[in-house]
Amino acid sequence: MATLAESHADAAERLVLQEGDVLELASGTYRVRQQLGEGGFGIVHEVAGPQGGLYAFKVLKLWEIMPRDQPELADRFVREYQAGRIDSPYIVRSLYDGQVNGNPYIVMDFCPGGSLSRSGFHSKGTAGATICCLHPYFRSRACSMNLA
Repeated sequence: MATLAESHADAAERLVLQEGDVLELASGTYRVRQQLGEGGFGIVHEVAGPQGGLYAFKVLKLWEIMPRDQPELADRFVREYQAGRIDSPYIVRSLYDGQVNGNPYIVMDFCPGGSLSRSGFHSKGTAGATICCLHPYFRSRACSMNLA
């Protein structure tokens, strides 16, 4: 079990989270429960946060990105965070953002129904927004996912 603190390193360092790891972030202390999914640019973990609430912790795998491509992907990640700040029942809410080991992260609402990709829903969203589909079938199964 490791404890990681929020940091703004000059270069992104590999970040491997295991069950039980502790994240000391500006928004509070979070304990990693499990990995929910991994895509080409990010990893999402279920974390237990302050007062025991469950959240999704999404980190951009900047350590795997070519240095010349990092600024563009980091900007897209910021736009995804900003899109999640829109008050809508159809978008997974972004709560906090920051950096760990030089990698941007987003703490967002945890939606326990599973990935929309498991439901057969595939879409691209503007600015990589994390979206809960308009249809009630998908909305009830929505969780944090990267549509970028």
